Amino acid sequence: MEVNFTYTYADYAALIKAMDSRGRFARLSWMFLFFIIAVNIAITLFFVIWTTSNGLDLKLIHFANAGIGLLLALVFYVLKPLYLRHYYKKQMLDGKVVGMKFEDSGLKIHMPSFEGTHEWEAIILADEQPEHFQLWINKIQAYVVPKRGFANAQEIKTFKQLVSSKVKNQELLQ
Repeated sequence: MEVNFTYTYADYAALIKAMDSRGRFARLSWMFLFFIIAVNIAITLFFVIWTTSNGLDLKLIHFANAGIGLLLALVFYVLKPLYLRHYYKKQMLDGKVVGMKFEDSGLKIHMPSFEGTHEWEAIILADEQPEHFQLWINKIQAYVVPKRGFANAQEIKTFKQLVSSKVKNQELLQ
């Protein structure tokens, strides 16, 4: 079975999202970050309101805490996505055709700047998202296989059967 697709930012973003969710305590750490930012801003508002209600002058130090919270939000919710888009462009794969051939022995990958083969034993995990499959070769690297690369639903079913028979650890949707 062979799959050819044009690599897009959506493919890269799906892989990054999967990598972020695979980390130990990943979801908990993002919720904790959001909580810390919200608490930081709430504390700042409390001190600003308390200072003004007691007739005291506001000083720059009253806004420093809010500045730290806003800086954290800026870094994680604005600068990180911009950096990821920049890094994606540096890979020089945007709009390039990627070919993957799935055989009993393993998979063959053909990209403009890379060509390689992986035996199924080298795939430690296979998982599925609504629009993509990921074939993990270690805890932080995976091949992304967009579902749009398959000709029809039957090819997707055949692919899932092949992966199910070859990869021990899998999280494929039913």
